[in-house]
Amino acid sequence: RIRFHILFCVIVALLCVGGCERARRVPRIEPVLQGWERPYRGVPGLEIHVFDTGSLSLPRGFLFQGGSWLERTQLPTPAYVIRHPGGGAIVYDTGFSERINRDPNRYIGFFASVVGRFAMGEAQGLAAQMRKAGIDPGSVTHVVLSHLHFDHAGGLAEFPDAEVVVSYTERSRARHADGRLSFFNPSDFASVTRWREIDFEAAPPYATFAGHVDLLGDDSVHLVPLPDYASQIVVDPF
Repeated sequence: RIRFHILFCVIVALLCVGGCERARRVPRIEPVLQGWERPYRGVPGLEIHVFDTGSLSLPRGFLFQGGSWLERTQLPTPAYVIRHPGGGAIVYDTGFSERINRDPNRYIGFFASVVGRFAMGEAQGLAAQMRKAGIDPGSVTHVVLSHLHFDHAGGLAEFPDAEVVVSYTERSRARHADGRLSFFNPSDFASVTRWREIDFEAAPPYATFAGHVDLLGDDSVHLVPLPDYASQIVVDPF
């Protein structure tokens, strides 16, 4: 009986060694590219400008599971402007409001002002930087927001005539959030008069994405969802 157990263990060990000689490869599955009928050719004259509106420092434990609450991670707060060859401009995320410097506790609430540390220079707001770069903020026709946290929607008031585009789920989340305990500040978007809420579940698929929206209807700028807590919409400028 002992010999049988020894033999059995030897056989198992040999099988394990043989199986560990090379890792098993996961077979490749070619993606189904829905609605992708042609290779990307580009849109002549389409420009993308990137602006730095400051930075936000948060404890690593707030950002990552198992992260230290004593160490911090510095997060940039960018904003993007797409200039369309047909005229007009599209803003993707507006970055910080300049109110973040004056009274962060009153602006974003006690919780966010204690957890976060902010760095924003004078005249570092998106609209001011656009003017310096020769881009008229009044030419903005659409503001697309990945989500409605204050570090992404803080500059909305600078574009009163633009249509504000956001996912349906994110707008609903912002409506029901407790401003004292969240990173939403209802005053950032209280003055918006033109909302466009997108339901990506009802939108047609595109490439490997479950849904998409052709923002201008000319195949130049597509919106696709990334449905996690931090980001709802990604702009894909074609």
